[in-house]
Amino acid sequence: MLFNGIGIAIAVLASVTAWAMVVATLYFLRSRSIDRGESPAPPGVESSVRVSILKPIKGLDDRLERNLEAFLNLQSISYEVLIGIGDRRDPAWPAIDRFLAAHPEAPMRVIFTDAPPDAHPKMSNLAGLEAQARGEILLVSDGNTCPPPDALERLVASFADPQIGLVAAPFLVRSPLTLGARLRSLRIGTAIVCSICGSYTLFKTPFVVGKWMAVRQQALADMGGFAALTGVMCADGLIYPKLRALGWRGAIVPQAIDVYLGPWSWRQAWSQQLRWSRHVRFVAPIETAVEFLWNGLFLGSLAIAFGWGGATIAACALGAAGLGIWCAYTIAYVSLGGAATDVLLLPIVDLQMLAIAVWAYASNEIQWRGRRFYIGPGGQLERSESLDPTG
Repeated sequence: MLFNGIGIAIAVLASVTAWAMVVATLYFLRSRSIDRGESPAPPGVESSVRVSILKPIKGLDDRLERNLEAFLNLQSISYEVLIGIGDRRDPAWPAIDRFLAAHPEAPMRVIFTDAPPDAHPKMSNLAGLEAQARGEILLVSDGNTCPPPDALERLVASFADPQIGLVAAPFLVRSPLTLGARLRSLRIGTAIVCSICGSYTLFKTPFVVGKWMAVRQQALADMGGFAALTGVMCADGLIYPKLRALGWRGAIVPQAIDVYLGPWSWRQAWSQQLRWSRHVRFVAPIETAVEFLWNGLFLGSLAIAFGWGGATIAACALGAAGLGIWCAYTIAYVSLGGAATDVLLLPIVDLQMLAIAVWAYASNEIQWRGRRFYIGPGGQLERSESLDPTG
């Protein structure tokens, strides 16, 4: 009886929380749209606010020039785009140079921000851009993001509340081309987007990932700027807690931003997720438990184990919970524009995530953009070294 009770409790907890996150996510992204004609912000807000869009670039992202083109005609908001890059030796420089030559009217500037080797590459880049920004709102946008024309309207609407210091948006991978990209797309389009939107809808807790993230300039200054995070590897996840401790609030915009990965290999998908999991290990270890709770393959394995132990009712409940979570994720992924055939890969995504959740504790080393970093308690960078033997 005891094992049946434990198994049923796990099954119910997993099912209820997973389905709640999925339903909340679909409600959030659909019912709070501004496509029905209502104004996204109070009159005059758009004209009174200037946004500096910070694009930290290191390495050539897929379709970089097409992504930059999306920033030429953003609606209603006064903005500038600051492209941060280490130097002209970066593989992305020819594409950036070519794009700017073809669009001399673009509201864009290039800032060369050569980061120290032992610092967080993205935060060091952003610190250099922050010093040159003229806007009251600083929007961080990675090189592989492609926003719709009304993205700034939606974002600035949240800053109408003077207590809002940070606003972020969920993101979805579009047109994945390879197995690695499909695996990453499934992960983002299910567990990650549901965590971001579900947590905000149900608990008003912004789960921030820095693909498309805006910070009020005053709030950022109160925090010490991006420079305060150059020595921390898991920096994106620390920004909101720091701002909250200073009295600022955060918000999530009900609009998913498109991200393009290009021809990612399975190894790239593994490496990227392992890096993120090792980040999470230091700042939010409870999320590792959630990796197992919302994992259909893990629940199926538990069902087999409970069945062998004679807890038949628990085994049935756990098996049904695992299938139910896959069903919930399928609904979320397809509803948000993902290919229905890709959901057949959910067992592989779950297997990968189980392996990564365990392997994340095997080392404090991560590889990122040509360097190997070592992280310690609190996500602090201890040292780094180049992966290029000549560099």
